[in-house]
Amino acid sequence: MAIVFKDNIEVPDIEVGGLALGLNAFTSTTIPTNNNQISNGAGYVTSSGNTTIGINQSNTLNTATVFATLNFTDGVATSATTRTLTLGNLGFTGANNANYITNNNQLTNGAGYTTNTGTVTGVTATSPVVSSGGAAPIISMPAATSSTNGYLTSANWQTFNNKTSNTGTITNVIAGTGMTGGGSSGSVTLNNSITNNNQLTNGAGYITASGVSSGDKGSFHPTATQTISSGGTVLTRSTLLLPGNTITAVGMSMNAAGDELTLSDSQDVEINLNFASIASSSTNRILTAAVVQIDTGSGEWVDIQGTEVYNYDRGVSNSNTSYGYIIAGSGGSTVFENIRNDTSKLRVQFWIVGRASTGTGMTTLSSGCRLSVKGI
Repeated sequence: MAIVFKDNIEVPDIEVGGLALGLNAFTSTTIPTNNNQISNGAGYVTSSGNTTIGINQSNTLNTATVFATLNFTDGVATSATTRTLTLGNLGFTGANNANYITNNNQLTNGAGYTTNTGTVTGVTATSPVVSSGGAAPIISMPAATSSTNGYLTSANWQTFNNKTSNTGTITNVIAGTGMTGGGSSGSVTLNNSITNNNQLTNGAGYITASGVSSGDKGSFHPTATQTISSGGTVLTRSTLLLPGNTITAVGMSMNAAGDELTLSDSQDVEINLNFASIASSSTNRILTAAVVQIDTGSGEWVDIQGTEVYNYDRGVSNSNTSYGYIIAGSGGSTVFENIRNDTSKLRVQFWIVGRASTGTGMTTLSSGCRLSVKGI
């Protein structure tokens, strides 16, 4: 029931259940203003009693020390124990030290990093590095040579490093023959003082404007006659022997037998052949011939075109002092020839072309035979 006070109502006049409340109905006597006016039927703890609720012990807790157990009676903690918190208590199964991870296989690959050991399909290289190619290439580099870039070997380094031990300073530069300039300090200049080839020795023997070099030359002749006897085969050739040296040969040499002349230079030459013969064995008509041949190094002798000469020996013999003898003939040829090999050889061959009788032979005349060669 709620009591609502109205104006002009006197408290003493209020009755509850036929009982008048009286003047003290709403005083501190009837309405408590302090809990000490009330019986402690529930047994609440007062300030004059035990102020410890639950366990009476001191427990220091920190980041490593936590409660191990808490015992409760009627909802009040009556006892407790502590322990040191470990990573194992948190579900970690490794070492107790949180930083003691030595291999990534101790970690779960939550990010999905690849464990593939290689997806390389090919590797190339730029010189001097060399790659064998493929997914598993061999990479290498060669040692440097005069024609190949590469690494400097220890042996080559020693060679390079020991090139000179002279690390001093040049104190004077003197100009030698044909030079001017020089000096002992600062920048030094050397100049060539040769401005005309007349300042040079002509060691190579070059031709000067004042004359013409004699060049290669030689002139060779027989020292004995040679005969193709009567009855000999027509057109069968014999080599004319020319062992005699009329002048000192330059740039060429005749062998001892006189049947091969070797030229030592590739050049243009003038070849002169003189050939003289007489009829022998019988005084009859006979036609003889001679030619210069060349071997350019192949071992094959070839006639030089234009050098072939013919002699017609009439074969008339008359002891009359008014007529004399008509039994000899002579011929000559001159050609220019290019000698293309510095081991080329020359020789002269002669033969009987035809005759009126097999009893007629031929004999060379030493005084009318000569082979002359001159460089031009």
